[in-house]
Amino acid sequence: MAPLSEAGDVTEKYYLIRDLLLKYQKNVQHFHGATLKEVPANMEKAAYGTFPIKSYLLFQDMLNEDNVSSSLLSLLLLHVQFTVYNLLNS
Repeated sequence: MAPLSEAGDVTEKYYLIRDLLLKYQKNVQHFHGATLKEVPANMEKAAYGTFPIKSYLLFQDMLNEDNVSSSLLSLLLLHVQFTVYNLLNS
Protein backbone atom coordinates (compact mmCIF):
# COMPACT_ATOMS: atom_id res chain seq x y z
CA MET A 1 0.00 0.00 0.00
CA ALA A 2 1.27 3.47 -0.87
CA PRO A 3 0.91 6.61 1.28
CA LEU A 4 -1.20 8.16 -1.49
CA SER A 5 -3.71 6.42 -3.71
CA GLU A 6 -3.72 6.76 -7.50
CA ALA A 7 -6.40 9.41 -7.03
CA GLY A 8 -4.15 11.35 -4.65
CA ASP A 9 -6.10 10.43 -1.53
CA VAL A 10 -4.20 9.88 1.69
CA THR A 11 -4.20 6.32 2.96
CA GLU A 12 -3.69 4.65 6.32
CA LYS A 13 0.01 4.38 5.52
CA TYR A 14 0.18 8.15 5.03
CA TYR A 15 -1.20 8.71 8.53
CA LEU A 16 1.24 6.19 10.02
CA ILE A 17 4.17 8.03 8.41
CA ARG A 18 2.77 11.39 9.47
CA ASP A 19 2.33 10.22 13.07
CA LEU A 20 5.93 9.05 13.10
CA LEU A 21 7.10 12.44 11.84
CA LEU A 22 4.95 14.22 14.42
CA LYS A 23 6.62 12.15 17.12
CA TYR A 24 9.96 13.65 16.07
CA GLN A 25 8.57 17.04 15.02
CA LYS A 26 11.35 19.02 16.68
CA ASN A 27 13.81 17.37 14.30
CA VAL A 28 11.43 17.90 11.39
CA GLN A 29 11.11 21.64 12.16
CA HIS A 30 14.89 21.87 12.26
CA PHE A 31 15.03 20.64 8.67
CA HIS A 32 14.72 23.92 6.72
CA GLY A 33 12.02 25.14 9.11
CA ALA A 34 9.54 22.58 7.81
CA THR A 35 6.40 21.86 9.80
CA LEU A 36 3.63 19.37 9.19
CA LYS A 37 0.49 21.08 7.98
CA GLU A 38 -3.09 19.88 8.27
CA VAL A 39 -3.94 17.03 5.93
CA PRO A 40 -6.39 18.15 3.23
CA ALA A 41 -9.58 16.15 2.92
CA ASN A 42 -9.77 13.53 0.21
CA MET A 43 -11.54 14.74 -2.90
CA GLU A 44 -15.02 13.54 -3.73
CA LYS A 45 -15.03 11.10 -6.63
CA ALA A 46 -17.32 11.29 -9.62
CA ALA A 47 -18.26 8.78 -12.26
CA TYR A 48 -17.44 9.83 -15.79
CA GLY A 49 -19.99 7.57 -17.40
CA THR A 50 -19.38 5.25 -20.30
CA PHE A 51 -18.13 5.91 -23.78
CA PRO A 52 -17.89 3.67 -26.85
CA ILE A 53 -14.54 2.26 -27.92
CA LYS A 54 -14.46 2.59 -31.68
CA SER A 55 -11.11 0.98 -32.35
CA TYR A 56 -8.26 -0.65 -30.50
CA LEU A 57 -4.88 -2.21 -31.07
CA LEU A 58 -3.82 -5.42 -29.39
CA PHE A 59 -0.52 -5.27 -27.54
CA GLN A 60 0.92 -8.09 -29.66
CA ASP A 61 -0.14 -6.31 -32.85
CA MET A 62 1.55 -3.15 -31.63
CA LEU A 63 4.78 -5.05 -31.10
CA ASN A 64 4.60 -6.24 -34.69
CA GLU A 65 3.99 -2.77 -36.17
CA ASP A 66 6.83 -1.63 -38.43
CA ASN A 67 6.34 2.02 -37.53
CA VAL A 68 6.87 1.61 -33.79
CA SER A 69 10.22 3.18 -32.96
CA SER A 70 12.62 1.15 -30.84
CA SER A 71 12.77 3.86 -28.15
CA LEU A 72 8.98 3.93 -27.84
CA LEU A 73 8.89 0.15 -27.72
CA SER A 74 11.60 0.08 -25.03
CA LEU A 75 9.69 2.63 -22.95
CA LEU A 76 6.46 0.67 -23.31
CA LEU A 77 8.08 -2.61 -22.31
CA LEU A 78 9.73 -0.95 -19.31
CA HIS A 79 6.32 0.36 -18.19
CA VAL A 80 4.76 -3.09 -18.57
CA GLN A 81 7.57 -4.69 -16.55
CA PHE A 82 7.21 -2.05 -13.82
CA THR A 83 3.44 -2.59 -13.70
CA VAL A 84 3.78 -6.36 -13.46
CA TYR A 85 6.42 -5.99 -10.72
CA ASN A 86 4.09 -3.71 -8.73
CA LEU A 87 1.16 -6.09 -9.13
CA LEU A 88 3.22 -9.04 -7.92
CA ASN A 89 4.73 -7.15 -4.97
CA SER A 90 1.69 -5.29 -3.61
